[in-house]
Amino acid sequence: SQDELANLPLNGRQFANLGVLAPGTALSYNNDPTKPGQLVIMLNGGAGRNVNYVVAGGDNTDDTIGGALHNYTLDSVHEFSIQTMQYKAEYGRSSGGVLAVVTKTGSTALAGSVYGFCRRDSLNSRTESEKQAGLDKQDYDPKQYGASLGGPIVRDKAHFFVTAEKIDRETS
Repeated sequence: SQDELANLPLNGRQFANLGVLAPGTALSYNNDPTKPGQLVIMLNGGAGRNVNYVVAGGDNTDDTIGGALHNYTLDSVHEFSIQTMQYKAEYGRSSGGVLAVVTKTGSTALAGSVYGFCRRDSLNSRTESEKQAGLDKQDYDPKQYGASLGGPIVRDKAHFFVTAEKIDRETS
């Protein structure tokens, strides 16, 4: 449900995080250097290239590298399903499985959300590597924030839905 999606503790809040709720799945990083930090789903021991990504009925699979072409914010996900075995031939193109997402559309009432998440280094302990190297705890302060808004354009005929998200992750 929408409440369950909003309240799941997902690190990074990517819709690929939802994939690990199914048996036989794991997460990996995308092999594409232009998509740093984007996660892909590995099914049944596969490398993540054998998954067909379908968003709102359209193909969202990167044919060259594998993984999803576009990453969608978790606020834009209305339905999520992952099929690892015996999926219909209509999906095809995959030896591993199908990740299908239905995105939100607008509604007859104006509605939206605003969110912000941050993690502080004060909540972390020193890593084992830092201890062995004799280093102090390193700075860690990523922030993720966003908003969504949906509503009517023409009452009971046309609707809109927009969402945006920003991740601030300073690296040195």
